[in-house]
Amino acid sequence: MALESRFLPDEAHSMSQMEMLNADYYKRYLEVVCNNATLAIFIMDDRQQCVYMNPAAEKLTGFTLSEVQGQALHDIIHHTRPDGSHYPLEECPIDRAFPQNNQEQGEEVFVHKDGSFYPVAYTASPIREGNGIVGTIIEVRDITQEKLDEKAREELEQARTAFFSNISHEFRTPLTLMLGSLEAILEDSVGLPQDKLQQVEMAHRNSLRLLKLVNTLLDFSRIEAGRMQAMYEPTDLAQLTTELASTFRAAVERAGMRLIVDCPTLPEPVYVDPQMWEKIVLNLLSNAFKFTFKGEIEVSLKLKTQNYVELAVRDTGIGIPPAEIPHLFERFHRVKEAQGRSYEGSGIGLSLVQELVKLHGGTVAVDSTLGQGSCFTVLIPTGRAHLPQDRIGRSQRSTVSGVASYIEEALRWLPEEAEKQKSRKAGENQIASSSPRILLADDNADMRDYVKRLLSQRYAVETVADGVAALNAIKQNPPDLVLTDIMMPRMNGLELLQALRANSQTREIPIILLSAQAGEESRVEGLAAGADDYLTKPFSARELLARVEANLSMAQLRREAAQREYELRIAAETANEKLETVLASINDVFMTFDRDWYYTYINRRTLETSGMRQEDFMGKTLWDVFPDLVDTQFHAELQRAVTEQTPVQFEYYYPKWQRWFENRVYPSANGVSMFVTEITDRKQAEAALRESEARFRQMAETIHDAFWLWNIQENRHLYISPAYERIWGRSREIVYQNPHKWIETIHPEDQPQVKNAAARCLQNGYFEQEYRVVRPDGSICWIRDRGFVINNDNGEPYRVAGVAQDITERKQVEREREELLAREKAARESAETANRIKDEFLAVLSHELRSPLNPILGWVKLLQSRKFDEQATAKALATIERNAKLQTQLIEDLLDVSRILRGKMALNVTPVNLVSVIEAASETVRLAAAAKDIQIQKEFASEVVVSGDSSRLQQVAWNLLSNAVKFTPTGGCIQVRLQQVGNYAQIQVQDTGKGIHPDFLPYVFEYFRQEDGTTTRKFGGLGLGLAIVRQITELHGGTVKAESLGEGQGATFTVQLPLLKHNQEANKTDSRRSSNTLHLQDVRVLVVDDEVDMQELLLAILEEYEAEVRVAASATEALLLLNSFQPDILISDIGMPDVDGYMLMQQIRQRSEVPAIALTAYAGEYDQKQALAAGFQNHLAKPVEPEKLVQAIANLIR
Repeated sequence: MALESRFLPDEAHSMSQMEMLNADYYKRYLEVVCNNATLAIFIMDDRQQCVYMNPAAEKLTGFTLSEVQGQALHDIIHHTRPDGSHYPLEECPIDRAFPQNNQEQGEEVFVHKDGSFYPVAYTASPIREGNGIVGTIIEVRDITQEKLDEKAREELEQARTAFFSNISHEFRTPLTLMLGSLEAILEDSVGLPQDKLQQVEMAHRNSLRLLKLVNTLLDFSRIEAGRMQAMYEPTDLAQLTTELASTFRAAVERAGMRLIVDCPTLPEPVYVDPQMWEKIVLNLLSNAFKFTFKGEIEVSLKLKTQNYVELAVRDTGIGIPPAEIPHLFERFHRVKEAQGRSYEGSGIGLSLVQELVKLHGGTVAVDSTLGQGSCFTVLIPTGRAHLPQDRIGRSQRSTVSGVASYIEEALRWLPEEAEKQKSRKAGENQIASSSPRILLADDNADMRDYVKRLLSQRYAVETVADGVAALNAIKQNPPDLVLTDIMMPRMNGLELLQALRANSQTREIPIILLSAQAGEESRVEGLAAGADDYLTKPFSARELLARVEANLSMAQLRREAAQREYELRIAAETANEKLETVLASINDVFMTFDRDWYYTYINRRTLETSGMRQEDFMGKTLWDVFPDLVDTQFHAELQRAVTEQTPVQFEYYYPKWQRWFENRVYPSANGVSMFVTEITDRKQAEAALRESEARFRQMAETIHDAFWLWNIQENRHLYISPAYERIWGRSREIVYQNPHKWIETIHPEDQPQVKNAAARCLQNGYFEQEYRVVRPDGSICWIRDRGFVINNDNGEPYRVAGVAQDITERKQVEREREELLAREKAARESAETANRIKDEFLAVLSHELRSPLNPILGWVKLLQSRKFDEQATAKALATIERNAKLQTQLIEDLLDVSRILRGKMALNVTPVNLVSVIEAASETVRLAAAAKDIQIQKEFASEVVVSGDSSRLQQVAWNLLSNAVKFTPTGGCIQVRLQQVGNYAQIQVQDTGKGIHPDFLPYVFEYFRQEDGTTTRKFGGLGLGLAIVRQITELHGGTVKAESLGEGQGATFTVQLPLLKHNQEANKTDSRRSSNTLHLQDVRVLVVDDEVDMQELLLAILEEYEAEVRVAASATEALLLLNSFQPDILISDIGMPDVDGYMLMQQIRQRSEVPAIALTAYAGEYDQKQALAAGFQNHLAKPVEPEKLVQAIANLIR
């Protein structure tokens, strides 16, 4: 891969012979640099043909220099834009570097020789000679891993956002249940013992605190997910801000400070989201109160300029260090060592303020002087042009809802009353003086009360609010044990721990740290600082008591052990003196020194090793004999042994003798004893062994894949790299001991192909397979194994070397891609089916709605234009009534389906006798069955009683019977059975009708499903009846099934419902009344409806029953009529212009308690509840039967 000489500097072409030799050296130097470069390098000539590519380029592209040399790069190595689209030749950035005489940089996609694609980053620079360009040099770097890392970071960020959103919602559900239960207990707390009431109040306070934190986290998750939607509305911002700030007045004044609120009325309303503005003001006020101990807090709001409003919250608090201000609005940032009223808090309040202000198009800033106070300033634009137009409107919220939790939190930060402290002292004095004393330090009053209540039965407990108070209390009367929270104002728990451990009088007091910071790091930090134990909140009472008792016991044991240790140390010193006489005969060098390092004893081995005489040592110091050891490692280790009075063992190379020694130094009160062993031979052997092992290990262990070497003659593994254990999950030793264990780890389905490939390896000269490995835990790992045969000097195979690569992730990606394609196909088919069913349903709905309208409109037109005799008129009215009821039933079915799908169907549960329910349903379909000459045979067990809604159960029976009549031909038969089967009541409806095809049977209870279009055209209906049957049955805890032997063989529907316990009888009271017994004589009725037809209909019905009626077309007209007409009952529509029925009812209730009925087309359960809440006594859905309306009136006035 030689560089051509024409790419040398210009001067090289006019050099002398010596200069040419230097140029040749320069050329070879460039070749070495390029050939060893990790970047791929291409050099093109002035025709844009490749003249050189380095080994890195060959590896990157798969092409050799001989394949590319002399050709244009784009003709051999295809490259595309990052999105995969192809370049026109004249637009290729790499090729433009030459003609445009400038450097080009960017990203492309290269196509490897094997057809694979990979992204690259390139830099193409022209090579200049004089005033011209003679070529181009191109540097290319593979950025595949960078792209993968970037995608992984994006997925991690998405997962984190989803996590915070989900976990906040998961917290709110149990919190809601907790708060609801606690508030119910507090509302009915009469008779509750005082200590139990205090516990409930504490749980309620802390649940509110936790809910506030969860709500804040939820706000953050919405902001990060882009789902925080503001609803901006014109707001009297001065009034709202004044109201919010004034809620803090009691807390500020109770703290001995002054609250100044200066919010003059602004010229015009400001567009804000009131809920968000509440959080902005309350967070800033809470922050000011927390860090201000004296002076004042001022809240001001004014028009800064014509286009901006400024909110300023100023305090005379502790101030903020200048280095902390740039980070003040960062999430979870807390100012270190800031002295506030409490250490509580999440560090996200100010960050939330910033995010909420940004949503209003504004900014927030802070100006602070350390020790003098801070001023937070919020600027938001006036007007509405800067806001999203679709988010401008009026929210439903009209009151401030979050103030209570902020005030509750602020009051909790204030010092406790003196009376409460005195009561605590009195309680402490009641504990026996012989009990261990415990000091508890925690800035949370509820936590202090809780822990003290747990410990007071066994110990004398004193409580303080922070570390400073704890330190003062300990100095006055040291306790037997200290329990301290870590996060406290003024002095935290770790600082208190450090102070106690630094004092010799308090050093031995056992200390238990309490913290809400979970995690091993926090625990290790606390224990490393000197704590005896670490307890993470929340903790159980049993755990707290066990830890306290254990640490008190351990403290006693430590005191006893210290005494024993002292006694044993004295005995050991005596034994050491006797031991010195024995050491004279040992083979190692042994020496003793006094405290000034004078030799006091040397043994025979010392003289032999040193080649010196006795007199050369005695009477001299170690440093006199060996002055070259001063200020060396040897000198430092001996000094450390003496200073720390601890044994020291170390190895040392003595350059003067060129020998290694192992030294063991034992200091004592009288001096030092030292053993010295020569280890030169051992060190030389270790060095040689390390060098040999290092070379091989560096090669094998740096390979990410498993490297293996096989001995063909001995049929065993010579070496397997450590990567095998990571990939296979098994020890290498197993394979070394039994070579067949390797094949046994392969998946049974893959073993035959691997064995065949291994057998062919000696013939082919290589081995390459992809197979599965079963790990010990049962997981599957995909392996790509490649090996090649190594021949000896005679050309005979004697080794096989190979590399096994873990390709599980690649296989998983391939499988997931296939599964994704399958899921997409199934989803597309499901969507197509759903669209087809929707279209069929809309067509059927159109038909079913139009069909009854035709006879209704036809007969109405005829009755208006012609006169008929009485019989024809009666027939016409009967036809109109029948078709109107058909449409009513159709609408009711659709409403029932809507209620079911929304989970809004309510049941009026009472004991129900199913005999009467089925009889009523049978009576409803009797005429239809008689018209087709169908016999209905009944077989009922007596007194079958269930718990349920009688009207809904009658609807079930009617749907099954009407379905049977519809699909049973003339002259057929329907059998209805009611019996008890175990603990269930069983209703069976069996017909001799058209039957159900087996393929359609699983879908017979689904919404809008009919067997085919001919069924709809022949029998009508929307396909809702059986779906309603299933839903009502399941709401009653029952089941329903359909059976059919096939088309033309009839069908059987079976409903099972749980029997009522203790076989209670259903209420058999017959509430039916004959319409001819009802009358409204002398009853004054006021009707309010904006539709003329409805006015005339109600007027006709009520006058028919002899009522005195007045009609109003609007709520305003009704209110005027009430001045002169006092009705006995009011009947009002709901959906009216200007003032609806709810608003009318509210105004009437201010002056009168007249009974009222809501008569409306809003027929849902929610509408009924809303009407009753507004003041109506009854709710009737349009259309209404005249008898039902009259009966409702009669029930209210009697």
